[in-house]
Amino acid sequence: MRVAFYAPSDIEARNYHEVWQRVKPLARGLVNKGLNVAVFDTAATASEWNGKSEKISDIGDLDFCIGSHASVPDFLEAAGEFDLIHNFGHYIPVIYSECIDVPVLTTIPTLFSPSLLPIYRLFNERTHYVSTTDSGRIQGIDYDCTIYHGIELSEFPFQATPERYLVLVSDDLRAGEAEKALEIAARARMESIVIGSSAPKNPSSNVRYIGECDAQKKSAIISKACCLLAPSSDVVLLEANAFGTPVLVFAEGFASDLVSPGLNGFIVTGVGDAEHAMKQIDSISRENCRNFVEREFSCMRMVDRYLDAYASILEQQKRENLRPWGYYKVLSDLPDHKVKRIVIYPGKRLSLQRHTLRSEHWVIVSGQALVTLNSDTISLGPGQSVDIPTGAIHRIHNPLDQPLVFIEVQMGTYFGEDDIERLADDFQRI
Repeated sequence: MRVAFYAPSDIEARNYHEVWQRVKPLARGLVNKGLNVAVFDTAATASEWNGKSEKISDIGDLDFCIGSHASVPDFLEAAGEFDLIHNFGHYIPVIYSECIDVPVLTTIPTLFSPSLLPIYRLFNERTHYVSTTDSGRIQGIDYDCTIYHGIELSEFPFQATPERYLVLVSDDLRAGEAEKALEIAARARMESIVIGSSAPKNPSSNVRYIGECDAQKKSAIISKACCLLAPSSDVVLLEANAFGTPVLVFAEGFASDLVSPGLNGFIVTGVGDAEHAMKQIDSISRENCRNFVEREFSCMRMVDRYLDAYASILEQQKRENLRPWGYYKVLSDLPDHKVKRIVIYPGKRLSLQRHTLRSEHWVIVSGQALVTLNSDTISLGPGQSVDIPTGAIHRIHNPLDQPLVFIEVQMGTYFGEDDIERLADDFQRI
């Protein structure tokens, strides 16, 4: 299997560490399983990869495709060389998924730009989405599954004896979380180190702001802390646990299914609850934190889950038939009838056509349809239907900016695709 990773970390993605700590262990694991992996990214991040952790040659059979996102045609031209495109949270492969025959899987990270949500939702029918935590799932997105991040413990040396401070990474916290976290830090009976691009306003005497720092320095600070407060992503949370550092997370956040209270951290609902939890933080065994990651969030488990997801998507791809206007899936194919689930992309329409050996019955599932039936134009919404008699001239058009989904039931003596007489076609297939 040949897989393309689309993993831009210097454009749109909000955190270099977030994207590349996902890509590196997964790429390595897939290559070790015998897959061919190519990584599409910009030159800036490629130099970071080479300079920070390991050379490309150390990964094995891994290609590194360096280019800018302005060169979308290059990426699209190369897409056909792969069995599957694995996208790490960017919009480019999502919006172009209807232009290529290769299936696209998008891992939606815990750190993402809210401006991408309308795009993700618009392409629910065309792409596959994976969440990284159950509690971090976004309403309105149809996920295939949840695959938790995997940690390579060898990269995170265990720190048995912490220093007496807690750490807060303030960037990328959700609205309201930063204020609560800073108040918790101020009430803590120890030094609180704040990392981030914006200095806290009127910090208390126990809060020390050190500004922005690179991933290596940030990891060093987190590894020696007695607690990581309100981690902003699953990657940072699990890395902290790998060092042995327990975490304090908000119940309404993304991470509630990553924390076993009292084992690797605490889940809190507010400042008072957090203040009480901080008094118990020393009761958490740092060895248990690391063992929890090793047991539940290994790289091997992550790689195997993604391999299962890839196989499921490719099997589904075999059952679907792609067309320039959308695609369909055959639900039933028997001698006396055939049933299809058909999806039409926004603004697209089927050819103007007729059949000599079958009639059809269309039922709209979602979206809005404009149906041409001989000289009539019929507007149909969800739950409405129309009968297409044998020999009738017909077509269906999706006038909206969301996919149109309908069920087609064919009745007759022959249901092959060659029983289509096209009278007009937007894609020159006459």
